[in-house]
Amino acid sequence: MKKKISLCRLLPPALALLLALGASTVFKACAPTAEGTWMHCHTAQTAAALGSLVLAAVLLAAAFLPGRGLRAALYGLSVLGAAALFLVPGTLVSMCMMHTMRCYTTLQPFVRVMAALTGLAALGSLVLTLREDKR
Repeated sequence: MKKKISLCRLLPPALALLLALGASTVFKACAPTAEGTWMHCHTAQTAAALGSLVLAAVLLAAAFLPGRGLRAALYGLSVLGAAALFLVPGTLVSMCMMHTMRCYTTLQPFVRVMAALTGLAALGSLVLTLREDKR
């Protein structure tokens, strides 16, 4: 039973790392303009990548902490962080004007799906942590 809980604890940071990696590589926002400047969506991409790295660090710390209360608090904080990441592209950070551009068709759906999965995995880890026997 202990190994199952350990694997469940490692799923949320792995998802957050996949979010950071995907937002920076395969699912990145629009390319620079012809003048060499970046569009607004590049800020959304950077915010999503950096936010997911911070989220992965918090989730990784929570996975290895022995204290049940602190671990539950970090998982709860991570659920809120994943919800904030969900809102980054298009809501908290503005993106391009045309909805047919890469940032709307690729980056935004990827960030939202991965942030939702990360938040659900963190919520599941929170529930498992709260159901643990006190030791």
